[in-house]
Amino acid sequence: MKKLKKNLRYVGIIVVCILIYMLIDGKYGFGDRVKVLEKESVTEHTEKETIGTQYGTLKDSSFICTNEEIKLKNLSNNTILWNQKINIQNRIYKKTKDKVIVASKYGYKIFLFNEKGKIVEFNTQHPIVDIELNNNGYMGVVQEDGDKNLITVYDNKAKKIIERITYINKSGRIMCCALSEDNKYLTIAYLRANGNSINSDIEFLNIKDEDLIDNIYATKTYRDRIIYKVGYHNGDKLFALSDKEIYDIDILKDVTRNKLLEGNINMFSLAESENKLVGVLSNKLDATKESLVVYDMSTLKAKKVEIKEQVTYFRYDKGNIIINQKNMIYCFNLNGEIVWKIKSPQPFSEILFVNQNKIMVVSGNQDIVYNVR
Repeated sequence: MKKLKKNLRYVGIIVVCILIYMLIDGKYGFGDRVKVLEKESVTEHTEKETIGTQYGTLKDSSFICTNEEIKLKNLSNNTILWNQKINIQNRIYKKTKDKVIVASKYGYKIFLFNEKGKIVEFNTQHPIVDIELNNNGYMGVVQEDGDKNLITVYDNKAKKIIERITYINKSGRIMCCALSEDNKYLTIAYLRANGNSINSDIEFLNIKDEDLIDNIYATKTYRDRIIYKVGYHNGDKLFALSDKEIYDIDILKDVTRNKLLEGNINMFSLAESENKLVGVLSNKLDATKESLVVYDMSTLKAKKVEIKEQVTYFRYDKGNIIINQKNMIYCFNLNGEIVWKIKSPQPFSEILFVNQNKIMVVSGNQDIVYNVR
């Protein structure tokens, strides 16, 4: 009997300890399964790399792009794998999963790179306004040509596939474009003023079908809307974002779904492989409040995480959503759950995922590499 009472006393102590832990965990947020970041290394930049420099990752290496050159660096031993002189002052920079494009805005020069170095370098015939790049290296190059809209599609060897020319006084101005991942479809969004109204027109082109007039197989008009971003997801489906709505367009089946936005999406990224749109949504009733939103593009339903402080930095990378608030950096997954958080180095300009277990924080003249445990 005494032994039974002793055992029950031990059980009671364990239960009390568990209850105390649960109380502390619920009240103070301790033990919330947030991962820990361990500092691995710190390297310093040159003076030229601290102002106006763009940073990114290719495979398990980091690249640094300045006005003079772009180079790829091995993060394990800090050695330079390759570097390329570019001499571009006003850069357009775009990155996909394993490719980087650098071009001269209002100039003519384009460079395309992967982790092995330069793939191709070439000049356009007209000044470059913007570029879109898909994962296969196909490029949609918007160019300036007086009263004309000009967009040229090149493959990853700089071979011209098609060129689309329209007139601004008829079609309006090009706002954005998108290329499908199968290199088959090009979508162009125009903004057109008509009297007192502003409309957005979207052209859908099959760039491989020469039997179509100007390769166009469909057009859509969205009245009193400004569509400022389009992108392909889930094969040939198109995402479109306007000042009032989010759209999911299956043009081959002539099906369009839309959802009114509760506020402006100030920062966003289309996670194509996960079929999600992630962004920071403003609150129309209270400018001090924002929400992190993850839209499922197959349903247009959103997961929302209310954010108490203003977001000053946003980045989506490899399934991770990074935001900065005051002196903290938070990483969320696509379920809206916090994966890790750290006190942000001051100042910092970029947070890059090398892989799921390693990140690099660019802070002033330093690269700080952390391991995620």
